[in-house]
Amino acid sequence: MKAKRSNKKIIPLGGAIPTLRAIHDLTVPKLIQDCLGKRPKQAKYGYDDVIISWMLTNLCGGFRLNHITKIQKNFDVIPNLKIPSHDTIGRLMKSLASDILIEKGVHSGKNTYKESLQKKAKTHKIITTRETDDNDTMNKLLATVTCKIGLLNTQQKYDIDLDATMIETDIREAKKTYKKFRGFAPMVACIGNLPIFIEMRNGNVSPSARILESVQKCVSGLKSNQISVGRVRMDRGGYNGKTFDYLHEQDIDFVVGVRSSQKMLKMFAEHTTWKSELIKTTLYDWECESAEFDWGFTGANYKYRLVTLRMDRKREGMKNGKYGKTPKTWIYGGKYAYKMIITNDLISSVEELFNFYNQRGTCEKNFDALKNDFGWKLPPFSKMNENTVFLCIAALTNNIYHALLKNFSKKIKQVKTSFRLREFIFTFMSVSCGLIRNIWVFYNTDIAFEKIV
Repeated sequence: MKAKRSNKKIIPLGGAIPTLRAIHDLTVPKLIQDCLGKRPKQAKYGYDDVIISWMLTNLCGGFRLNHITKIQKNFDVIPNLKIPSHDTIGRLMKSLASDILIEKGVHSGKNTYKESLQKKAKTHKIITTRETDDNDTMNKLLATVTCKIGLLNTQQKYDIDLDATMIETDIREAKKTYKKFRGFAPMVACIGNLPIFIEMRNGNVSPSARILESVQKCVSGLKSNQISVGRVRMDRGGYNGKTFDYLHEQDIDFVVGVRSSQKMLKMFAEHTTWKSELIKTTLYDWECESAEFDWGFTGANYKYRLVTLRMDRKREGMKNGKYGKTPKTWIYGGKYAYKMIITNDLISSVEELFNFYNQRGTCEKNFDALKNDFGWKLPPFSKMNENTVFLCIAALTNNIYHALLKNFSKKIKQVKTSFRLREFIFTFMSVSCGLIRNIWVFYNTDIAFEKIV
């Protein structure tokens, strides 16, 4: 068998052709230009060229900036496509960075055992520096594009999940997290599987820090795009009276985990009227009791509905696994373990509220996809505010990817809206394609590309 060379240009990632066309059909380049503006006339590449080039690289399996070099030569045949070098992409991403907000605070810390033996005071003052970065421009881009590409409906109210995640990295500006590794702890707001607001935070920043500001910017960003918020769901990091007042005054329901106190546990112990409940979770059925209280905060204007579950820590059925073990995340107080949420929803039942709160696991799935599919676990820059830009563009790529799945799945049976990126690449992107006499020809595939090209 003989071998022969051919100069015919074949693209091994032919799915990029309809993907690029769909991105343009969604008017993404125009939306980017409207939010970020145009670069000087002498500039070879615009912001839309840079962002779309990175999106295309990411959707072809690249997750580092220099991966664009490996696929760049494969796309020379595509008309009117400008793909800059990875240095240019990095430089323009850095140019979109905003100033970091630096705040200093003083709190009490415990002395070490050695210091206690030296008869020093049991506590001492610690000065901490808190670094956060909202980058209003990039968050405006993220919210605007997500709202304009058909993923969100202006006639519907949406539930928002607000949570922080840890990104481990040893880059220069990263600080140690409470999990004892260095990294960042961005606060992210999601609607379903769509991140719509990101506040970058250094690793030592508490999830509860600036929670009111994060909620306000997230809600106002959606309202500016005529998107309504129905409910906000947060864990105990969002337990803040002023935040609750803001949401209540905006006519937005919230369901938030509660940080316990001795006063609260004493109130539970003294309460005598408890109602039997059966709360079904993914793993176990919680056979427990519930009670409700009016609960106020220092500095807050309103009282809210405190809903509490309790179960006997040594109840019957634990040994044979009938009810499962008492969850570790519950609060232990004497004979009972407690789980509490606070809300301004006065209509929903206890079971409905806890079932809604227990669905917060969706946010963790989003973080897994952002880190492993869209490059969040490998921040490319040495400065925190520059990595904010990268995280926002990666989140935008995630959202556009879901819009592509939604559109392609209507015409191509092989594409499912549940695809993770790797499966999408294997199924859709990794198809050889060539441009022959101004016709795109796709080789050895059952996918009907002619329906979308």
